[in-house]
Amino acid sequence: MQPVSHHARRRAGRPFLALIASIILAGLTATPHAAAQDSFRVGIVDLQAIFQQSAYGKRKRAEFEEHEAARKKVLGSDEEEVMKLQEKFLASRESGGTDLASVEEQLQRKFRKYQQREQTFRQEMSQKRSDMMTEYVEQLQVAAKTIAERENLALIVDLNVALYVAEKLNVTEDVLKEFETLHP
Repeated sequence: MQPVSHHARRRAGRPFLALIASIILAGLTATPHAAAQDSFRVGIVDLQAIFQQSAYGKRKRAEFEEHEAARKKVLGSDEEEVMKLQEKFLASRESGGTDLASVEEQLQRKFRKYQQREQTFRQEMSQKRSDMMTEYVEQLQVAAKTIAERENLALIVDLNVALYVAEKLNVTEDVLKEFETLHP
């Protein structure tokens, strides 16, 4: 069974998030007070674009990529050792060497260590990415709240959960500018 990519899970979750957003919108707009209905305004923001364009997002991505590169270097070293042992094993097998069992045991042990390290690395990077995005969203909420209050918006929704968005609702640039002032 092949693992499901982060992007596939995110796309699969979009209909659910859109449903939740529409339920919230329906509940908020179903108020019996006509004045409340008239004042209900929504803004749309592209969270991914802000992360890509902001100095904060660029800094966090660079930190993540640096950490990832260090881990890949360690894995690359382990992989080279496994390849050398595999070559030694094959050479020993072809020559009828007496140390065949010992080399095979070393190869198996090194390969298991490599696989364990690779799995640990994937889990660590997944957790690091999740933590980074959680921190980002928490930081972004401050900027979004400021824009919502300034623009009298009752709700700001991520562009990726909306099925249709009128451009006039997009407050991404405003939120990006506010975010930049908070996190230069």
